[in-house]
Amino acid sequence: MTAQREAGKKFTDAEVAQHVDGLFARNATFRGFFSNSSGPMLTMKVGDIPSQERTAIEAAYKRQGVEKPTDAQVMDIYWKRQIARK
Repeated sequence: MTAQREAGKKFTDAEVAQHVDGLFARNATFRGFFSNSSGPMLTMKVGDIPSQERTAIEAAYKRQGVEKPTDAQVMDIYWKRQIARK
């Protein structure tokens, strides 16, 4: 929906498919104990989010009255931030 708003038009089925394919193709860096690795952003888990960013997201939710955001809520905000940076 955000991509359609930014484009100023409703996407056709083909454009939606192309956009979703692009999201699956985006890579992110996963921080590990011994080394970092990269992989598709949409396969990330909450534990793959850098701790500083996760803490900031959780703090933002607390300011809005959500004491314990779900993993899905945290991932949603993280993905939106990553997409907005590109």
